[in-house]
Amino acid sequence: MAITPEHQIYAGLFSDAPDMAVAFLRDLGVEVPKYDRSELTSCDLGHVDPVERRSDVAIMLRGKVGDDPFGSLMGVVVEAQRDEKERKRFTWPEYVSALRSKNECPVTLLVICPRQHVADWHDEPVPLGHPGFVLRPIVLGPDRIPVLTDPEEVGRQPTLGVLSAAAHGPAEPDVIKALHSGPDSIDPEMATKYIGYALNLLTDSTGQRALEEVNLTRPSRAGLGDGAQLAGRMGPSIRPPLWGGRDA
Repeated sequence: MAITPEHQIYAGLFSDAPDMAVAFLRDLGVEVPKYDRSELTSCDLGHVDPVERRSDVAIMLRGKVGDDPFGSLMGVVVEAQRDEKERKRFTWPEYVSALRSKNECPVTLLVICPRQHVADWHDEPVPLGHPGFVLRPIVLGPDRIPVLTDPEEVGRQPTLGVLSAAAHGPAEPDVIKALHSGPDSIDPEMATKYIGYALNLLTDSTGQRALEEVNLTRPSRAGLGDGAQLAGRMGPSIRPPLWGGRDA
């Protein structure tokens, strides 16, 4: 099955900022241990067919475990899901179990759904058949993504700014304005990438048109074009291997 640009972008955002996944988990009531660093880990869960058995993003939180200063404290599987798919009820438990077995630590599943009705559909327990063995995905829909209207906050957390624009931009013009000016404080190449991500996710919406219009006021962004065209030119996401830890 072909992977859509939208799917790749959501995976890229959490690959660029794995600590953002941790922040969402804590906001949603998940107990996350204090850790020293987070890092991307292999998404290959040991099967030959990578399309069916490869999670979108896998994150490992590391800290002191016994004598190991950077032992595995907790794993996070991040999945972007744009449609209602019964098949995911069978593959997601495998992702969690495989990462848990490989690293011998607890693992949590975070599912990102850009459409609220899809989030509501997947926000259900998944019984595995064995008594008491039930997977309850942590589902992040638009209703659980903050409305970011402060450009300075977007500058500090541009990946969250993109998520906020995708979830709320069409109805909240101030979110688009914040995303437009907020990235001025980061590397211009990264800023262009995130603006392009937002344009792609806002395709065929008033939010996309509003963002395109304000981009015309910036010479450096005036030639971005539409989101789909830009996504084809951006290439793979930049994925730093290590990120600083965050306490509770």
